[in-house]
Amino acid sequence: MNDVISESWTTREKLLVGLNAFPLDATYRTAIGLALVPIVSRVTKKNVSGGMLALVLFVVLLLLRIVPLFIRKLVPFPKRVQAVWSERRQLAKQHDSYQWQKLLWIGLGLSGYIVYSNEFAPSRLVMAGVCLTIGSFGLAQWRDRVREHRGNVRATREGHSA
Repeated sequence: MNDVISESWTTREKLLVGLNAFPLDATYRTAIGLALVPIVSRVTKKNVSGGMLALVLFVVLLLLRIVPLFIRKLVPFPKRVQAVWSERRQLAKQHDSYQWQKLLWIGLGLSGYIVYSNEFAPSRLVMAGVCLTIGSFGLAQWRDRVREHRGNVRATREGHSA
């Protein structure tokens, strides 16, 4: 990816580009997983069933795609930040593993909540296990795709400059 950030970039630009890159993306997704059950329990005023947890997780995953779209449309961001984000989105559209890897961090947060709360409900354990398994696979695949993409970009640049 064209994530080459030069010294001429402002702190704001560097921060904006870093929002959807490791470690910030992993941190806020883990926080989402950690807060998922307590928030749903508080809103519904009852214990969260496996079906409810799956439905809420699905909605959260949708929101993780939709909310940034609206923010990008409403807020004017610097052109070079938009260019990096655009390149990342184009690569992500080509590979499902980008979406799947989000589950790792959500699953990690959900697992943390399960351990902290000492509420080892089978449905929560299954949901956390599924998220961790699929997310780990997705992250490994995504890292391979990014590494491959960077190699292709580097080869193309070297070919043009020769």
